[in-house]
Amino acid sequence: MKTMIPRRWRRTASAFVLVLISSAIALTAHFYEQRQGGVRTAEKTRTHLADFSSEDVREIEFRYAKLPPVRIVLENGAWVVRSEGKPVTFADPRKVSDLLGGLTGTRLLREIKMEPDTESELALAEPDAAGEEQRSGFEMCVYGENGKKLLDVMLGDAHYRPAERISERYSMQAPDGRYVRIREPDGTRGYYLISRIFETCFPYSGHWIEQLRAVSFDIPDRIIFLETDENGQEQIRWSVRRKASGNAYYLENPKGMTLKPQRLDAMLKLLAGPFTRDIAPVKANFKPDSKFVLALQNGFVYTLEMQDSNAEMQRLVRFSIHYEPEKIPAGSGESGPARQQRLENLRKQYELEKEHFAGKLYVLQPNVIKILRAIPGS
Repeated sequence: MKTMIPRRWRRTASAFVLVLISSAIALTAHFYEQRQGGVRTAEKTRTHLADFSSEDVREIEFRYAKLPPVRIVLENGAWVVRSEGKPVTFADPRKVSDLLGGLTGTRLLREIKMEPDTESELALAEPDAAGEEQRSGFEMCVYGENGKKLLDVMLGDAHYRPAERISERYSMQAPDGRYVRIREPDGTRGYYLISRIFETCFPYSGHWIEQLRAVSFDIPDRIIFLETDENGQEQIRWSVRRKASGNAYYLENPKGMTLKPQRLDAMLKLLAGPFTRDIAPVKANFKPDSKFVLALQNGFVYTLEMQDSNAEMQRLVRFSIHYEPEKIPAGSGESGPARQQRLENLRKQYELEKEHFAGKLYVLQPNVIKILRAIPGS
């Protein structure tokens, strides 16, 4: 006998099936959204040390232990270095550019789980003002427009890969990354191993400033080293002059000595590259006891007033520059407009060097005065 299901029950069963199907679709959509949300979250997880563009940066600040903070600030289109007790001076743009490029190109290799005392072991502990033994790296903060913090990181120890054995007695261990602590905008901290060492990044003003050098180098006409005697009078220790024809030189003083060209070349190469190590403090006591004068054929005259000392940070130099275009000879076959353009280019170079270096007091690298003082002859 065939059982008949009332039509009312059939309608109820159909509705129930539709509800089940709708619920299944809703659950499937929910789990799909959750999974997609997880993918989106994974995509948003930090993979690089920095997620900004170099063009966004307006300031970089370094803090290390109890030392005064060092700030590199973009002012009027140029990077300058500001540090307590020292005058504002230009930063080396190449070093700043290399740092910013390094930050944005550095990958996070893996996250580090912090255990007790691990922060100190990796040099990632908070700088301790009480002087307790904690190993801390240095902090670096990067800021954008209106003081917006783009990155807050502490650079700790380098990470070394297993030693490579190069002989029975020797092995070589090279760093391949660095441990860092990142402070997120919400105040939480993350600890990571990064893909770059940043071996040329230091929290000292001397590392970042544009060091003194003779930029507009040309054929020297005359070079003089003078010393100040006990009565405060300047005396020529030695001088070199270019001969009337050609680019040959002779030792003008002391009389009776023969010039050693290789010694003179060593001096000129020294001055053509950076030969200082830092900007001197504002309150530095400067009493120059020697002077080096370099007169070039392009009309530039460089003068280095120097103070020698047994204390390395007291070996100081003050730089001045003069431009004498009336002493520049015309080039062979040079037209009037070409000469004017050349003089204008030199004038611009003079203004640049004067702005960057003239009148500032720098700390000399070791042995500079010793090298310049030595008579380039025998």
